[in-house]
Amino acid sequence: MWPILTLLVVGQAGVSPPEMAPQGLMRRVDPETYILGPGDVLLVSITGPVLESHRVVVGPDGRVSVPVLGLFEAAGKTVKGLEAEMNKVLPSFYKDAHLSLQLLRLRAIKIYILGEVERPGVYSVPALTRLSEALSQAALPRAPLQPGQRPTLTIPGIAPTGSQRRVELRRSGRVFVVDLFKVLKEGRVDLDPIVEAGDVIFVPLRGRLVTISGEVFSPGTYELLPGEGLPDLIRMAGGVLPTASKANIRIERKVGEGRKLIFSGEEAFKEPLQDGDLVIVPSMEELRGEVQVKGAVRKPGKFKLAEGMKVADLLRLAGGLTPRAVVERAYILRPEKGGTSLFFLEEVGMDFALKDGDILVVPGIEEVQGYVEIEGEVRKPGKYPLVEGMTLRDLIKLAGGLTPKATIERAYVTRPVEGGTRLIFVREAGLDLRLSDGDKVKIPSLEGVQGQVEVRGAVRK
Repeated sequence: MWPILTLLVVGQAGVSPPEMAPQGLMRRVDPETYILGPGDVLLVSITGPVLESHRVVVGPDGRVSVPVLGLFEAAGKTVKGLEAEMNKVLPSFYKDAHLSLQLLRLRAIKIYILGEVERPGVYSVPALTRLSEALSQAALPRAPLQPGQRPTLTIPGIAPTGSQRRVELRRSGRVFVVDLFKVLKEGRVDLDPIVEAGDVIFVPLRGRLVTISGEVFSPGTYELLPGEGLPDLIRMAGGVLPTASKANIRIERKVGEGRKLIFSGEEAFKEPLQDGDLVIVPSMEELRGEVQVKGAVRKPGKFKLAEGMKVADLLRLAGGLTPRAVVERAYILRPEKGGTSLFFLEEVGMDFALKDGDILVVPGIEEVQGYVEIEGEVRKPGKYPLVEGMTLRDLIKLAGGLTPKATIERAYVTRPVEGGTRLIFVREAGLDLRLSDGDKVKIPSLEGVQGQVEVRGAVRK
């Protein structure tokens, strides 16, 4: 037997390509079909004028010896077939008697369990043992489940590195591929073949492992076969719950230390899944509104706001930054009662929690031209990034608008120029004045205006 084992495992010489296990391998314990062999234990019961019972074993030569009746060829015959033969000779010894034959114990057969299993080796199992049962012989002891702990959908004996979906049953130069996930998950016992003496069970390395969480019936980690994708994973997890937002399913993928790629919506269903991916199926309740990203990102636009979403998450959904992005000048606009709040990304960081209606603006190199500042009678005075084409009107709007005390006629802009500063009055330049880097806008209060003064003589104005 060992030379055959070497032939199958090393190079698989003479082994035909993998194929699905045929129905002929699947048998039930049935006295009319079970084929006897050396080691089977039988009970011979005689009733009628005499009552006798004898426990007999099929010997290495394939025969059984029954007291009084003699020797019978048993190997290769069914239980019912052998019973019929014994009943033919019974009248020669006992008149009006009847004999019945019962299988007491199945013979043991040797099989080989190899590959990515916990304890590879040669094992003795009862005849009619199915492949999944045989694999449990190669299992290491397991700790009992704790209260409330959910059992994992795994086959005992298969190592964490082993595949549950491409287990090979090698027999007489042929290889049958068995998907034990279907056996477990779908109850397909017909796909769990019965092993025979000399069979080799070989467990190859596992394929892609992908985890799915959220609104599915059976969240967990599943092995995918070549060609399987997100729809197959959802099916394996039992499908989505009625509360799921299928349109907002996303894939999270680690691409380096502290970095993730995220694919969502329709893109998620087109993206081939990779080993280690995490698929999140959010609930409709988790989606808290909408956020938007503009500027130098790969996929600008609007996105559903998930619970706990941060700036880093939004940037991943948007495909990340483009090479021209100036992230240190990025800012977030947040609509609030009475105006719009502005947060500089450089100050709040990537872990800044987003809210419904937030707009993330990531300027490109060609757009960023510095900073401008506004003070006085506006709702949100402060420093703001200067983008190409920004006017005084834009800045006032960005600062939340004027307060009731503002006097725009008295507003002015201080602009740094070579050798000093230049004063620009809003009443002359207008609100469409285009701003420059370093401009400071002052919006005075009506209360601060005490009257007028007049300048005459050799001045420009």
